[in-house]
Amino acid sequence: MDFVQGGGANLSAIPPEVFEICTPTQAAPACIQAPAKKWVAFDLISSTGMGSLGVSIDQHPFWVYAADGQYIEPVKVDAIDIFNGERYSVLVQLNQTPGRYAIRVASTDPAQLINTVAVLTYSGKSCTVGTLSSTPSINIAGGIIKPGGVYLDSTTIRPFPRQYPQTAPTISQTAILKLGNVGGKLYQWSLNGTMYDHHIDDSAPPLLYRDPSAISANAFTVSTQNGTWVDIIMKAEQAPQPGHPIHKHSNKAFQIGRGTGNFTWNSVAEAAAAHPEFFNFENPPLRDTFVTLPARPNPTWLVIRYHVENPGAFLLHCHISAHVEGGMSLITLDGVDEWPEVPAGVRN
Repeated sequence: MDFVQGGGANLSAIPPEVFEICTPTQAAPACIQAPAKKWVAFDLISSTGMGSLGVSIDQHPFWVYAADGQYIEPVKVDAIDIFNGERYSVLVQLNQTPGRYAIRVASTDPAQLINTVAVLTYSGKSCTVGTLSSTPSINIAGGIIKPGGVYLDSTTIRPFPRQYPQTAPTISQTAILKLGNVGGKLYQWSLNGTMYDHHIDDSAPPLLYRDPSAISANAFTVSTQNGTWVDIIMKAEQAPQPGHPIHKHSNKAFQIGRGTGNFTWNSVAEAAAAHPEFFNFENPPLRDTFVTLPARPNPTWLVIRYHVENPGAFLLHCHISAHVEGGMSLITLDGVDEWPEVPAGVRN
């Protein structure tokens, strides 16, 4: 808890069952019956409010072929770690002896051990639940136990077909955001030093109905021009704090770099000149969810780059429920020079 919420928590004030006691449920595991001796595709999404999930299928490695709805060059792995809001699509070859195999889900978050199973059957085997004798690839904490087993490294996935411009884009704007607690309170979080005001749309018309020049000076907004390329540098300098699954609404962005230590440069160009090993400008991942490195004990940073091509007001926020509720959001006012006009007759 101390790590997840940023350090300094009064742990004695938290009921022990929140993080230390797990009461097993009695519901029967889900059972999936697939066609015999073929391939089956699964779409995986983490809907957790806090925590990450390791997923594997006993004795069945799988090919990851899409991330956040974007096709990637297929990668064969034994397990995948899915953070809040991330989505992956995988293909599984049903080439083992007909039987029942566990689909294992285990929390990889440090807060608590939580794990469960579903059952995969094929080749005409009945979809019943009972004692499973299949060999697992991960343990109850989500760690790899299969000899030579491989977890997906999400930083190395490559879009298919290639998406990053072969001619380096000109960067028009760099926004540097500071992640962490604010105001000395563990339940208050920020992406840029200022808690997001969740009542912004309650006190006035929706942002899309307003003149963007009248709201772009707010501390919880970033304003961009249409057709430009923007770098967003996220710095987690306060320790300890967990990795944050940062979700970008509207169009996707390229995760071009991340590292450990203080980000002391004024731009990506300066940082890449000093440490080219931290960056990928060839074919970086194209995502809408980006997981920062945990700051424990050292600061960390992550950089995304996107092309502004969808004018409007959109959220950028942490997908950990307690953090987004605590103010860890901001608004990108994209393409303010070509701001869409909502006809009065169709408003509300």
